[in-house]
Amino acid sequence: MLRRSLMFGFLAASLAAATGAQGASLSGTWRVSGVIHAGRVFFSASPVCTFRQSGGQIAGACTGPNATGPASGTVIGNRVSWNWSHVATTARGITSVTNFNGVVISSRMIRGTMTSPDLPGYAGAFTQVR
Repeated sequence: MLRRSLMFGFLAASLAAATGAQGASLSGTWRVSGVIHAGRVFFSASPVCTFRQSGGQIAGACTGPNATGPASGTVIGNRVSWNWSHVATTARGITSVTNFNGVVISSRMIRGTMTSPDLPGYAGAFTQVR
């Protein structure tokens, strides 16, 4: 009987966690901060992004200090994957795509890894807050 109660409690907690992750809306404005170190070369990203979420899809735009462009991606449970197609707006900016793969920590924070085709084989950490 104790085993059944423990299993029921675990199942209820798991369902509550899954519902919370799926119920969280990523729509809104987010500040992103991340760096990829590739030896002596590094790529940093610090855009402010505005997303709209429809089901498991997110779309919007990001503007950083040196680049701007559209962003789009997917949300599955508490996992988020999105791409920022940025165009340089200053001499320091980079025209490329940056990929973000993260986990929703709370309704106000996402953490994960970012990659860029300009630095193949390297990844860095990012934090996204609102």
